[in-house]
Amino acid sequence: MVNLARRQVVNSDLCSNCNSVPEDVVHAVWSCKAVEGVWQTLSWTNPLVHAQPGNFSNLFASFLQVTEDYRAEIFILAAWFLWNRWNAVRLNRPTHPLDQTLSVAGGLLQEYINAQPNLPTPDQLPITHQWRPPDQPRFKANFDGAVFSNINAAGIGVVIRNSNAEVIGALSRRIPLPQMVEEVEALACHEAAKLVKEISVSEVVFEGDSAIIVQALKHGQANQSVYGHILDDVMQQTSHLQVCDFSHVSRTCNKVANFLAKKARIGSVSQVWLEDFPRDLISLAFADSV
Repeated sequence: MVNLARRQVVNSDLCSNCNSVPEDVVHAVWSCKAVEGVWQTLSWTNPLVHAQPGNFSNLFASFLQVTEDYRAEIFILAAWFLWNRWNAVRLNRPTHPLDQTLSVAGGLLQEYINAQPNLPTPDQLPITHQWRPPDQPRFKANFDGAVFSNINAAGIGVVIRNSNAEVIGALSRRIPLPQMVEEVEALACHEAAKLVKEISVSEVVFEGDSAIIVQALKHGQANQSVYGHILDDVMQQTSHLQVCDFSHVSRTCNKVANFLAKKARIGSVSQVWLEDFPRDLISLAFADSV
């Protein structure tokens, strides 16, 4: 609005959302009350900007200092989205709701990564995703399986996140195709329990999209089926946890684990990440958490 007023396109430079201060670039994408909620959902944004930035260059420079590339990229996409959204609102064009800003930004980043055939391989990416103690002592371990019948194999995917939805561990593994689909899911949960034990966390909710497996574990009903011994071992592996729960979620809420399970179709037979997570995993996990 400051630019438009200076060019005499509009009569006032006040922000059309808060109607209290002139709307320059920093106000439009960062400090306006209307957009504060967008950034507050990301715990890592406010510590980066210690004082009110004088201009957009200063604000932008703050995010370029982060060690995790995807964070700077998310800021760039979200700021671009907000800038274009305010222009669309002014011109009475359709827009996405503000609370979908980060989800849209994460989706755009994922779309861009998928479209780049020459991106470096995960082991070449300089991404470091440092774990820090969560505000709440509760972790989520999502697990899923995928069947590749044409190659007589299956895939297992596991992702563990802290209470800030930050990835602290992940696994992608290809296995010989079992007799039943449920056995793949049981093995995926078994790998999740092993990874949780390796990371040494004590309060965990295990989430999977197989109602049969989750209900059997939740109620301690490892029956005499071909995968009953696997569920018994899961219960043994998780017996040391202070808090342990099993929750059934839809496939749409289990996208990251499903992605990792399908990722096992190609590449190494087994991959485990406790740091330096692949770019495609980080961007999908971010889009899934906002």
